[in-house]
Amino acid sequence: LELGRVDILGFSYGGSLALRLLDRHPDQVRSMVLASASAYADMPFDPPVDAVRRRRVGPDWTDFGDPRLDPLTRTRDDAMRSAVLHVWDSSLVPAWRRVLAGIRFSGDWLVPYEAGLLGPSRPDNPEQILRRQHTPTLILHGEMDMGFPVAAARRLHDAVPETELAIVPDAAHMAHFEQPRTWLGHLRRFLQ
Repeated sequence: LELGRVDILGFSYGGSLALRLLDRHPDQVRSMVLASASAYADMPFDPPVDAVRRRRVGPDWTDFGDPRLDPLTRTRDDAMRSAVLHVWDSSLVPAWRRVLAGIRFSGDWLVPYEAGLLGPSRPDNPEQILRRQHTPTLILHGEMDMGFPVAAARRLHDAVPETELAIVPDAAHMAHFEQPRTWLGHLRRFLQ
């Protein structure tokens, strides 16, 4: 695209992809924001967050639902079902689902993903990548994230203290939706 150096925001799964971009093309990344992302595969949830998470999803929760459905339907259905995990304030779930209803989903990635053909999204050593590149990095995370626990954000910041850490209170995975002023305030301050 010949954009030169860019500021990249990797949201959720995109955070892993942003780290891979930084690792492979460090000369193209001026700064990076890891938003609602996790550099680690398995991190525990804080007990109060985990209790809410378990109550909301129930014991029979499965990602991507019924495998007999086509991938597009499963992807869309998963987004709608997981809305209860992605916003902390449950009164906002209907509004988040209205946002999702306006999105054009694709299920093309699901079949190769479930077949194990896509490979891992997370780089092997994200801490090492950040230390080696010295790229200004903001870790922006909802305090009550039920997708990737806030402990993952804190762990990465503790391992690479030259990063900046901003925790958005009273917000889950979609912190930008639940607390847009706070979220954008952190982003604007970092980019300036």
